[in-house]
Amino acid sequence: MADAIDLSLLRKGAHSPSYFALTRSMGGSANGQGGQPDLVDFCIPCNPYFPTPGMFQELQGGLETILKYYPSDADSITSQLASTLRLNPATVAMGNGSTELITWIDHLLIRESMATPVPTFGRWTDQPLETGKRVDMFQLREDEDFEFNVDAFIAYVRARGSRVAVVCNPNNPDGGYLPRSEIVRMLDELADLDLVVVDESFIDFVDAEVNGSVAEEATIRSNVIVLKSLGKNFGLHGVRFGYLVANPALARIVRQALPKWNLNSFAEIVVFMLAQHHEEYRESLRLLAQDRWDMSQALLGVPGLTVFSSQANFLLIRLPDGADGVDLRDHLISRHGVFVRECGNKLGITSQFLRLVVRPQADVQRLVAGMMDYSGRQESSSNGYAHQNGTIGQPYGAVPGGYGQEPAAAANGYAANGYDHEPSTNGYGYQHPAAHAGGNVAGYVGVGYENPATGASAPPFARGNVTVASGAETNGARHRRLEPVDPTGLAPAPQQRWAG
Repeated sequence: MADAIDLSLLRKGAHSPSYFALTRSMGGSANGQGGQPDLVDFCIPCNPYFPTPGMFQELQGGLETILKYYPSDADSITSQLASTLRLNPATVAMGNGSTELITWIDHLLIRESMATPVPTFGRWTDQPLETGKRVDMFQLREDEDFEFNVDAFIAYVRARGSRVAVVCNPNNPDGGYLPRSEIVRMLDELADLDLVVVDESFIDFVDAEVNGSVAEEATIRSNVIVLKSLGKNFGLHGVRFGYLVANPALARIVRQALPKWNLNSFAEIVVFMLAQHHEEYRESLRLLAQDRWDMSQALLGVPGLTVFSSQANFLLIRLPDGADGVDLRDHLISRHGVFVRECGNKLGITSQFLRLVVRPQADVQRLVAGMMDYSGRQESSSNGYAHQNGTIGQPYGAVPGGYGQEPAAAANGYAANGYDHEPSTNGYGYQHPAAHAGGNVAGYVGVGYENPATGASAPPFARGNVTVASGAETNGARHRRLEPVDPTGLAPAPQQRWAG
């Protein structure tokens, strides 16, 4: 498989290659078929449950008509979308993808300077830089788990004298989410700026609160635009449709600059289908939220990975020190047919991080197998742990010469992490939380983290760890790293080394 893939495609520009370019490099046809038909895409954010198979059949049945005839003008399609969303059409402008709207926002409304947290969606930094604007980049700190602090950002905007502020909520690539009340507070504090943009491209995937969007706020404020991406919500990136919401005067400025027929027939058909398939869409979001949780738990079984909690349809992971994200990406696609997003070409983050799109468990198993294979290859060529090849993922002590050798040896080195006492019989060698004097459990329950010792829930947005020792929860508002949770309530495994 390695010879069939042109890895140079992965090294061009600030964005990932298209699925079509990848499949063509594997010998596929111009329509993206053939070559490697089972390429699993963990790179491009999608919704695997929507549109439904029935909706795709409907689109397929009308393909000839869709391709042969002109679409309606943008105002007609926008009016239908606004009706479905219960918005005033005067407050909405639709674009050929959210990136078209970002381009026009830059040309029309960003005059000299713009502030945005980094890392974030690349077009929010690249587009203004390409037109000569000053981009003030507010660095989200890794040692704070990329948590966005509203007060610190406001102070930064004031110190830099930025005239425009842009915030993605949830953020890309880490999936960090701010509750609606915090975003509204930020809008209040920055009401004197030329413009504040809240990019809500992934807001529909949030389950931490109901209706976290500030779109309605944007319609009554003089300097606020909320950006949405239908392609990201539905996983229909090829259709190219996004929209913004703002007060009528601001929306009109953008709408008047757009071509009259900037939306294609596929976009028109899908917009008109939405009103008939609302329940299927809501169910798709529920299924994806469950997949997000299941996937995070599966990834925590890979030695040495740090998994950041997310409210989007992707997860950010950090590889262990010494691991090379570019090398891992190339290994996964060439040997396992798994396409991932390595983050080294994003401003404010390094190649030690990968952004992984949430997918169903069958696909995740393939991803994890590829990562385990990579870890095993790294270890077998190093002077690190001398375990037998292919034993990664087995219970500690199950393989002679493997990690820990005898389960009781876990006290040698792991006790400092709170995993003391003799091993349990759960197959992993780790005790129930009550047996750990200093263990940590992040028991994610619905919208908050639950304390296993007391059953008390942390606030919905405190995505932090719970300290078991005192039976009380810590203030985890600034900590978003996930810890493993066993569904039986047993304590998590300690962080493991990725040799190499």
